Amino acid sequence: DAVNQNVEKFDDSGNLITSWSTQGAWDAAASDPDGIVCDKWGNVYTPDYNNFCVYKYTDTGTFEGQIGERGSGPGQFGSLSCGICVDAKGILYVSDYSYRRVSEFSLDGKYLCQWGNSGPGALGNFDYFCLGPSGDAYVEDNNTIKVFGP
Repeated sequence: DAVNQNVEKFDDSGNLITSWSTQGAWDAAASDPDGIVCDKWGNVYTPDYNNFCVYKYTDTGTFEGQIGERGSGPGQFGSLSCGICVDAKGILYVSDYSYRRVSEFSLDGKYLCQWGNSGPGALGNFDYFCLGPSGDAYVEDNNTIKVFGP
């Protein structure tokens, strides 16, 4: 719930199990969560547009830490969107709209690499992407779909 700066967890019947605020003492500015993804261990990741980072929480809402920061270098973001995925190996993929790239992180926040911002198939303005079962990344970019191998 980006408007109320909350993450809400429901059971299969639609009953609210728990919720927590994404606004906390760690925020430099008002929180603006834009997207959400969970890993296979139940951890929750929310990209924060205003604070140029991804916040990590346990499945009960305990704040675990921040991944990335504002900037143009490796592991930094210019503008986050809702493009965020976690693969089966535990790699976190985060899209950066400003720098037209996807950055990869370990689930403990260590920067691994970035791709898409140069070379053949370089990305333009994109928000969304997903991972296929073989690990390929499918990126919606300027009304086309680009495929990047694992």
